[in-house]
Amino acid sequence: ARSSDALDFSVEATSATTNITKDHIYLGANIKFDKCSPGINNAIVCTLRYPATGKQDFGNDPLQFVVSLFKDAAKTQLEDSKTGTVVVDHLPPVLQLSAPKETFSGAESILLDYEVVDLSCNGASCAGRCSGIKNIEFTSSDGSFKQAIEPKTAECRIKDRLTLDAKKFSNGANVITAKATDKFGQVSQEASFQFSLDSTAP
Repeated sequence: ARSSDALDFSVEATSATTNITKDHIYLGANIKFDKCSPGINNAIVCTLRYPATGKQDFGNDPLQFVVSLFKDAAKTQLEDSKTGTVVVDHLPPVLQLSAPKETFSGAESILLDYEVVDLSCNGASCAGRCSGIKNIEFTSSDGSFKQAIEPKTAECRIKDRLTLDAKKFSNGANVITAKATDKFGQVSQEASFQFSLDSTAP
């Protein structure tokens, strides 16, 4: 979730003794689910949007929640409950650029390594959980080169290599800058790498 967001809950519940309606399912102590409808295998599927309208400020820490099924609408007899956690992604990705060497010949390809890590928070509970990397944009300092990559993965860490045509760059010093954006629109700090291109014969 974003720091300011709305959450959609969906609960599948079955009971041998209770005729489950929205009056029996609660988020926390007092938030009743919006509606319930028949599911498969005699289950009842109940849904809730929280908050009902607009967005809620969830802060930056992971949210722990509990969903409870009561035997009666008065909530005097608890039949079952389940807990869960929603991670709040409030951090932009971190991007690093490197290369196997700093000087390339004009007759070879330019190799650029990049690594992007998308973090939700700095705690151990957020490890491997993120909104995902939307894109990585690369640009040369003189504007002669531009490229965007949209990863086809939900992983929170991407490490790969670009193979670039030397003809797109000028002889001498060149700088490539890059930034990464996650699926919540949070943008990393700009990373840069400087290399020299020697395309002049002796």
